[in-house]
Amino acid sequence: MELLRELLAIVRRAHEGGSIAALDALDREADDILGMALAKAGSGGIDNAGVAAFTLGLDQARRAIGERRRILLAHGGEAPELAQAAE
Repeated sequence: MELLRELLAIVRRAHEGGSIAALDALDREADDILGMALAKAGSGGIDNAGVAAFTLGLDQARRAIGERRRILLAHGGEAPELAQAAE
C-alpha cells in the first residue's frame, strides 16, 4: 500500500509540475518505485491483486507525467498558469 500511496503522490505532483526537469524527476521516482515493487513481487511480498493495483497506479502516474509534459512543451516549457500570471 505504501508504494501505491507514493504513486498517487506522483500523480498529484505531476499535475502541478512547473518544469520538464521536475517531471523528469517524477519519472525517475516512478522508476525507483517500480524497482521496489518488482523486488517485492519477486520475493512474494505482493500478491496478484496487489500487482494489478500497482500496475494501475503506475499507469496513472506515467499518464499524468506525460500529459503534463505535453502541456509544458506546448507552452514553451513553461507552465501555462505561470505564463498567465506573468502577463
